[in-house]
Amino acid sequence: MLKGLEISEILLSDLENGITIGAEYYSPAFLKPFFKLISSGLEIRYLSDCCSLITDGDHGSADYVDKGITFVLSEAVKNGWIDASSCRKISVKHAKTLKRSTLKKHDVLVTKTGIYFGKSAVVTDEFVGANTIAHVGLLRLKSEINPYYLSTFFNSNYGYSQLRRRGIKATRPEIKLIEFQDISVGLPSNSFQENIEKVVLESQAKFQKSTSVYIQAETLLLNTLGMADFLPSTEKVNIKSFKDSFLATGRLDAEYYQPKYEEMMSRINQLPCKTLSEFIENYSTGYPYKSDDYLEGAGVPLIRINNIKKGFLDISNTAYLPLEQMTISENDVAVEGDILLSMSGTIGNTCVIPKGITALINQRIMRVTPRSYNPLVLMLMLNSIVGEYQLERIGTGGVQTNISSNDTSKIIIPMLSDEVQTQIADLVQESFKLKAESERLLAAAKRAVEMAIEMDEQTAMAYLNQQTKQQVEWLYLGE
Repeated sequence: MLKGLEISEILLSDLENGITIGAEYYSPAFLKPFFKLISSGLEIRYLSDCCSLITDGDHGSADYVDKGITFVLSEAVKNGWIDASSCRKISVKHAKTLKRSTLKKHDVLVTKTGIYFGKSAVVTDEFVGANTIAHVGLLRLKSEINPYYLSTFFNSNYGYSQLRRRGIKATRPEIKLIEFQDISVGLPSNSFQENIEKVVLESQAKFQKSTSVYIQAETLLLNTLGMADFLPSTEKVNIKSFKDSFLATGRLDAEYYQPKYEEMMSRINQLPCKTLSEFIENYSTGYPYKSDDYLEGAGVPLIRINNIKKGFLDISNTAYLPLEQMTISENDVAVEGDILLSMSGTIGNTCVIPKGITALINQRIMRVTPRSYNPLVLMLMLNSIVGEYQLERIGTGGVQTNISSNDTSKIIIPMLSDEVQTQIADLVQESFKLKAESERLLAAAKRAVEMAIEMDEQTAMAYLNQQTKQQVEWLYLGE
């Protein structure tokens, strides 16, 4: 009668630290990796025995400022690294009230709630003295525990499944701070932990180089356009007649007429230009897929606005939908070479769909199949000040800014020679290749931790050595 049902039979003697009420806690999906871990032969410690401090960040409502102390949001914590572009700033005065959560080198961060749940990274020199939000757990380790190993352990199946098991499952996963203490950690030899650290640090070095090469591409673009020396006006006042404002543009909002926008457009209009619509083969604006249909970890990726970063697609926290959903709105299926542009919230973030990815596009995302312009260069153009200012200018709305596909298609795109486009695209391509290599190394470190638990250290080290000798064979776009 019980065949096919997910039922676990647990002895009272096998329960951890007493009784937890809730059937999902004893789901085979969580029990199997847990029992594999504790029977692995590794030294097992509770996280409370590995840490001198387990805390989290600011529980207040922070007022963000343009200059101040770096504030690490949950979306900034990735699997293995911290994204500085997703951080904000808080005032020095506010930061002084948050001494408990001031970050130190080699602290381990773990996201503990929401769609970014269960990601971990180590605090590096760049973030020393920064602070963080309540949605991020902060672990300060005892000296004998390697932070890069522990962070990789949390990113592995054996760490994440414990976080997920203890996370409240109401509307979104959330692990309470006290639950961290009883998480079981498998500790291999110090030499194995150090080798994991080396691979993670090599990954970070490649990511930093990737960022540097991307900046080179953007610099080449702006130099070619004569915009490298452009300093936007800080003047807030611009006097316009009714004829030169509403009658000419149809806009009455004062923000539209800020001098910085007009100065930038004056520079662009000195160049040979066309509207974006002339470089569009076809486009769509997403479909309102239902969250009730989401799958976890399998199916067709659903790209939402938070997956679109400035210059790259981040599907590390994506939702998935059943394969049959691809027939609901076929025009909202994105493939290699398509450009995606966010149309709500943080408007104008643009990326290109990489090789090997086919995905569904959620509402308020503009999907463009480009023509007669290199997709990588067009993406870079839209992310640069040339595209950013135009999209920012046409944005409408109160609480949440929006742009329309019609207005977006009318923005001005300067023309570039094929030779210059190739030079820029080669740099962007190299940047993405380095980023892919960085991600591959992080994945190898995570898999090696899992192999040490499932098999033994020697097998895991042989795998890790093999992976670090390989080079990624990968191109962002097919030639």
